[in-house]
Parts: sequence; structure tokens; C-alpha cells
Amino acid sequence: MLKIGLIGCGFMGGMHSACYNEIEGAQLVAVADIRPEKAEEISKKYGVTEIYSTGIELIEKANVDIIDICLPTFLHAEHAELAMKKGVHVFIEKPVCLTKEEGERLLQIEKETGAKVQIGQVVRFCDEWLWLKDAVDSKKYGEVKSISFQHLSALPTWGWENWLLNHERSRTVALDMHIHHVDFARYMFGEPDTFFSFVERDEN
Repeated sequence: MLKIGLIGCGFMGGMHSACYNEIEGAQLVAVADIRPEKAEEISKKYGVTEIYSTGIELIEKANVDIIDICLPTFLHAEHAELAMKKGVHVFIEKPVCLTKEEGERLLQIEKETGAKVQIGQVVRFCDEWLWLKDAVDSKKYGEVKSISFQHLSALPTWGWENWLLNHERSRTVALDMHIHHVDFARYMFGEPDTFFSFVERDEN
């Protein structure tokens, strides 16, 4: 039985905890959130007995095999580093971090500690995206000449302290959502020779 520690019990933490409840061989045994009511909500729903007030406390004290980091993006690197250095495997919500330097440091720590790390780039596993990957690979409709992705979403005002609307904490939609399209394009076509990104704003 794999024992899971969940850090962050908000929107994504709630989704992850529900998934663990359906996975045979995995058990959510510890949760942490600076908002006690959020941690209590998940602990009561899934029978979790260990509740911590911070993610750092969970990393230091909980006896777990995997730590699932569902915190705002700007907090990912710090918690992932501490978890790996403790010898615990890590699942990190996307985007894994905010800067290239943070990413390179996490890769180095992963090599040094031998911890396994997975990032929540989930669209690779969604049925409609799997259909697209198969259609491209099989050339069912011929060679791909051009491809365009568009992601529609409501304004994410549900985030803790509106962190998703703060550029310094999230890099906003340009990173938080666009990263799905970049990841899937790389998955379908391999590493690009070059790439560029740009952002447009409407009147809202």
C-alpha cells in the first residue's frame, strides 16, 4: 500500500484526494493546508487521521511514500526540493515551477536523491487528446500541416488569495494553461527546432 501525503487541500487537492480514493493500492494518510477548514474537509471525507497546518510540517513529520504537491505554482519548488531530499517520491501539479533555474535545480536534486518525480500534465491521458494523438500517429487524415490549440476557461477567481491572477505567483494563463498545449505538442511531434509564444488580451 502506497501512503500518500497531500499538501494543499483546495480545488486541485480536492480532485486529487477523490482520485486516490478510487486507486487500489494507494491510501491518502496525511493532509496539510494553512486553512484548517480545507484540511478538515478532506480528512473527514476520506478518513485521513494526520492533519498538518503546513506543507513543511507534513514533509518533516509524516510517514509517507509519496508527497502530492497541490500548492500554488510559486510554492512548488521549495516543497518538492524538501520532499526529495527526505527521500520521498513526489507528484507535482503543473506548472512544475516558475523559472528555468528552479526547474534545473529540481532536476539536479532528482538525480542526486533518486526520488521519482511526476508532473500533472494530464491532457496526455484524456480520451479526446488520446484520439488526436492516435489520429496523428496513424495518419488517419493524412500528414499534419498545421495545428492550433485554443483553451477556454472561466476566470479562476477561486484560487487562494487570488494567486492565479497574480503574475508574480502564477505567470497567469500564459503559463498555467498554455503549458498543456506546449506539452502535448511536444508529445505528438517531438522536440521543436525553435518556438515562440505571444499573448493577446481582449477588452476584458
